[in-house]
Amino acid sequence: VSFFPEFDPPDCNNCGQGYGDLEVDYQDTSEDFWRIIDEVKPSGIMTFSRGFNNNSWELESNVSNWVTWVADYTQPYFPTPSPPDDSVPNNHNRGTALPITLIEDALDNSDIDVNCYIDQNGNAGQFLSEFMGYHGMSYHQSSIDADNPCVLGGHIHVGGQLSVRTATDAAELTIETVITYLDNILIIPGDINDDEIINIQDIIQLINYILDDVEPNQDWLNLADMNDDGSINIQDIILIVEMILN
Repeated sequence: VSFFPEFDPPDCNNCGQGYGDLEVDYQDTSEDFWRIIDEVKPSGIMTFSRGFNNNSWELESNVSNWVTWVADYTQPYFPTPSPPDDSVPNNHNRGTALPITLIEDALDNSDIDVNCYIDQNGNAGQFLSEFMGYHGMSYHQSSIDADNPCVLGGHIHVGGQLSVRTATDAAELTIETVITYLDNILIIPGDINDDEIINIQDIIQLINYILDDVEPNQDWLNLADMNDDGSINIQDIILIVEMILN
């Protein structure tokens, strides 16, 4: 699910604040962000904003709790309070939790005409882009021990010279890469019934699946192919039994 502001005209140069969700305004962005979090309770967050006037796909490594920010378009022009996060020191860097190397590799090995790179040492601009990215990382880090954690977060700057088609292709590949990574984090191999416990109930369900003689799809292979041989059979049951006994 995605949320974003709109602009009139959509193909704008000096776009201003916009309207709708997550306007280019510190107070509006923060209010909308926490409302959306309460509604969606995401497992992962990616935030995007317009970056340099080129074809870049800039994967930000740093988002910080700055004392000083660039003014937005409507009073009050800066975050209230500033710095916005009193749970960490001034200018604290929350980093990124996106699989940025995997994203860079995926885009570099595609035919999508973007210059994808990781910004290792720079900041993310001290404007609404970084403010939004900081919100995402703050929620990720604060929820990591919750019952339904947000297990990743991070920000990407999108070059202003990218066409809608190219940016869409790059976004789709980025999202696909992140979802694959997220699935690998959230899946517990051997937990067939997805109750976060590996026990006899998983063995029973797996035996029934094998007896039905169904060709396993990738989801089943992720869960039950314990020896990574591309099939699900008695060998996988034995390995799950060993996990339970140990």
